[in-house]
Amino acid sequence: MAQPEGCSAAHLPAAILELIAERLSFTHKLAMCGVNRHWRQALVGSRLLWDRTVLDFTGTEEEQLAQMLAFAAARAQGIRELELTLGDSEQWTEASFLLGTLRPSLRRLLISAPDSSAELPAGGAACFFALPGLTALDLDNCVASLGPGIGQLRRLQELLVSRDELSYDFELPPELGRLTALTRLELVRCVSGHLPVELGRLTRLRLLNLQGSDLYESTAELGEVLGTLVNLEELDLGGCNLADVPTTLSLLTALTTLSLDSFVCPHSWATDTWDAKLACLSTLKGLLYLELGDNELTSVPPSVAGLRRLETLKLGLNPITEAGLADGPYLDSLLHLDLRGGRFTVLPQHLTRARNLQFLGLSCCHELVLDRQLAEGVLGRLRSLATLTLCGQMMQSVDSARMALALGRMLPGLDIISHGEEEEDSEGDDGSAEEDSDFETDEEEEEEDEVWDEQHGAGHSDDDDGAETASEGGGSQAGGPDGWGGGIPADGGQYGLLGSGDWGFH
Repeated sequence: MAQPEGCSAAHLPAAILELIAERLSFTHKLAMCGVNRHWRQALVGSRLLWDRTVLDFTGTEEEQLAQMLAFAAARAQGIRELELTLGDSEQWTEASFLLGTLRPSLRRLLISAPDSSAELPAGGAACFFALPGLTALDLDNCVASLGPGIGQLRRLQELLVSRDELSYDFELPPELGRLTALTRLELVRCVSGHLPVELGRLTRLRLLNLQGSDLYESTAELGEVLGTLVNLEELDLGGCNLADVPTTLSLLTALTTLSLDSFVCPHSWATDTWDAKLACLSTLKGLLYLELGDNELTSVPPSVAGLRRLETLKLGLNPITEAGLADGPYLDSLLHLDLRGGRFTVLPQHLTRARNLQFLGLSCCHELVLDRQLAEGVLGRLRSLATLTLCGQMMQSVDSARMALALGRMLPGLDIISHGEEEEDSEGDDGSAEEDSDFETDEEEEEEDEVWDEQHGAGHSDDDDGAETASEGGGSQAGGPDGWGGGIPADGGQYGLLGSGDWGFH
């Protein structure tokens, strides 16, 4: 075959490849333009891509803040959920502007602040009331009060307001009673003095959380409100400083979760009247989770002992004695039992009735005798037991090592979690801080350790050997405070409002 004049065989492939490359480049550019145009439309208008947006204003410069606002405004049609963190109160101007651009589409809003320096100025709550489409509003440590305009958010189903510290200037408007679509209301450390009786109109409520409020002067009002909220499934009155137990609790027969930790005013009545005061709990047949910690209880109330479906019972920081560890149907269904700080020397035999028990908290029960008899007679017979918590001071004897060895043989999968005394005084079984502890100080503990070393120095090595053998034979182990997750988790009103999948601006 003759070759074209001026074109050698060596040059032909290069020329052809160059032409192909040029054409491919042009075609590629056209394709990329189409792709970019498609993505540009998606970035601006897609409701799925920007459904949930997270913006953090803390520590931002003015130029970066302007970029964030432009970023969100360009995607306003797609944003349904907004999580916004403010650094200071001056940023509320930008936040209000942003909320104005999202007005037609926004359904769920969470605004938080690191401290009270970023609180919404007085009267500024109107920026929320101009969002009639909101179904969920979460204000974490960023508002000093709720104005009467809150009643305009008729579609609101979830309202969560929380503060780091209780404020006696925080006022709840009676207009809250207009939010009849609410199924969840949390006012954590917000209520002091007066509780609007209009809250009784919120008959669709499934969850009410007033934890950390001061309701001493409005105990009667609380009773009136609870009397109408018969659809409640979860109620948290922990630390509410009540003057009495609302008898209308007996009407809340749909309750599955009830938290009454340290909920009464100290010295409101003699502790020997607890059984009568808590008799109203006997009607709560569907109760699955109950907290009664730090209430000076010396025994399990009969109304509680008769609950047949109870799965979690927390009685930590109560001076309960062995006589007070009552027998009853409640033991049959228990999965999690916290007796932290009890004053019993032995565990009653009828505790073995708790055949389904998975978690048992015995930390700081310093009068309890840990020996082989305890393991073989009670603890080892709890065949479902997976986690046992003790504090280190309780494990410093030859008998306790023998107990651990016996438990290792009877319950091979058991985790024995041991804590330091200081950790026990500052943390509960769920890792939460405990206040006003009556337990020993560090100095007292050191003195006791010195005396023990002098009297039982030779025994230390035996304990260590025994504990090591127990660990090898039965799989028991010692751990730090991270081990406190062994039982049934306590939701108590800990819920996430905005789901997952943050699309933040960086």
